[in-house]
Amino acid sequence: MRGYVQLYTGKGKGKTTASFGLTVRALGAGLDVYMIQFMKGRKDSAFGVLDEVENFDCDIFGKKGIRGKDNLLDEDYELAEEGLDKAMEVLERGEVDVLVLEEINVALEYGLIGKGDILDLIDNKPEEIEIVMTGRYAPEKLIEASDLVTEMKKVKHYFDGGTKAREGIDY
Repeated sequence: MRGYVQLYTGKGKGKTTASFGLTVRALGAGLDVYMIQFMKGRKDSAFGVLDEVENFDCDIFGKKGIRGKDNLLDEDYELAEEGLDKAMEVLERGEVDVLVLEEINVALEYGLIGKGDILDLIDNKPEEIEIVMTGRYAPEKLIEASDLVTEMKKVKHYFDGGTKAREGIDY
């Protein structure tokens, strides 16, 4: 089976949810999925189920508390670079069917990793591996390099009325 490059971006909710839905579908079909989360310092509640699945693995390369480009520390750059290195390693080994790069677009926007590095990753991916990337701020070059691009547009969100993120629903 040929693997494609999927990109979920935009300011609306649903990018991570889409990648988790695709992950569950792939796992249900017996595919091996490896997820790398950039920029996040905690595991999503979905891991309560996914961590029990044999053909799923995930590593987090971020820390809790990043609040914009102006608050970046050396550790943030180091973690993002480690995540990128891990993604390259996973592709080189070719032991997965699906590689999910959560919030990779935000890491790019914040300058934690370079666009050229991600484009190289796409160019050098084995043909049979599917890559799924998420996050706001997808650069035009990444959109052009992807086979499927979905932009999530916010129309209305309960966060705007002061509702806080709810475990099991929003994370």
